[in-house]
Amino acid sequence: MTLKEGISAEYFIASCPCDGRYLEFHLDNLSDNPAFSSIKNGQIVNIEAPKGDFILQEESTRPALFLAYAHGFAPIKSLIEHAIALETLTSFHLYWIVPPNEGGHYQNNLCRAWADALDNFQYTPLTGNEIKQSLRQVVEDYPDLKDVEVYLSGPKSFITVAEAMLREHNLPETQFHVGKLN
Repeated sequence: MTLKEGISAEYFIASCPCDGRYLEFHLDNLSDNPAFSSIKNGQIVNIEAPKGDFILQEESTRPALFLAYAHGFAPIKSLIEHAIALETLTSFHLYWIVPPNEGGHYQNNLCRAWADALDNFQYTPLTGNEIKQSLRQVVEDYPDLKDVEVYLSGPKSFITVAEAMLREHNLPETQFHVGKLN
């Protein structure tokens, strides 16, 4: 997204690909971000999208695990809404990990509504500073990952720890999909 001459930024799209006319982004700390601090109300912003390959594996019939860390929830939300629209997943489970100082699960009500409305959707909100400790809940619930699709999104520090831990539980490379935040 180009915000001002020479200033650009990359953000995950949080809206469903099925709603191409409406783009949703999850942004925080805009006042500290040079890309946004100089934007005036009504100023035109140019958007180039989509980019990347963090997409739902539509042909897969495996259950899906969605693991989001903090604002890594944005692209996970997009994938979940796409899965809901397609109605092809047999089951899917969202684990959303947020450190205590991040302000909580900012769309907790939406996730709980999905869990209430969909028989094949589970939501587990987790809070913790220690990534490995938070991920233990996932591997306790799913000790063998060879038969699931895993979608993982968050900062590089989370991705590194989660990838190593999940691979120890038989997660095949072809069933592991990552969206990295800068």
